[in-house]
Amino acid sequence: MLLVLKIVLIKLNLSNIKLQDYGDNVCCFACDASLWCWDPEDDPWIEHCRWSPTCPYLREEKGDEYIALVQASINQEEQVNVW
Repeated sequence: MLLVLKIVLIKLNLSNIKLQDYGDNVCCFACDASLWCWDPEDDPWIEHCRWSPTCPYLREEKGDEYIALVQASINQEEQVNVW
């Protein structure tokens, strides 16, 4: 799990992220969204878009168009999984 957490931090390039004292929980410094249970294939930006699309840091770094594309992709994926 520590390797996954290190990969997440490297991908996000966040040096001022605050970590909880347990597991692989990561908390965004801008919106306080907490993400945990990381899998090696998880993309931190996509997961942040999934769970906290209004985060000001996310919007500044990735932009509204990227967030909208991720949200649309997630919605489409959920519809496919329903059937």
